[in-house]
Amino acid sequence: MVPIPKEVMDLLKPGEEQMEVVKVLATADEKGVPHAIILGSLMAIDEETLAFALVWAGTTQKNLETTKEACVIVYKHPMTAYRIQGFFEEIVTSGGLFDRFVDELKKYNLECRGVIKIKVGEIYTAGPPAPGQKIAC
Repeated sequence: MVPIPKEVMDLLKPGEEQMEVVKVLATADEKGVPHAIILGSLMAIDEETLAFALVWAGTTQKNLETTKEACVIVYKHPMTAYRIQGFFEEIVTSGGLFDRFVDELKKYNLECRGVIKIKVGEIYTAGPPAPGQKIAC
């Protein structure tokens, strides 16, 4: 898969300082109908993998399991943005990664039903000065 460049990885680190980074995940069903959600829990867990907590994401989970494709937009004000194309890898429901998300979500009184892992395929700029420029593939 594709290593995430440092400038993108900096926006995908876990922690409170990342609350100002908006992360949107888009999927589509088998008919191509799009579905998008904002994901506060989305983070890079290594240089090729994204993960997020499965809380209410029933449609997202179904779409990922069916089509395997994901698109993430990462945006930080004023104009830093990236588009990450990726592929559903697995849902983790136990172990260290799962426990890490469970502990984090407890702070917000949310229940983590699992952790969805996405392998990164391609990364593009999504803001100026060159929106749509491929920076990793």
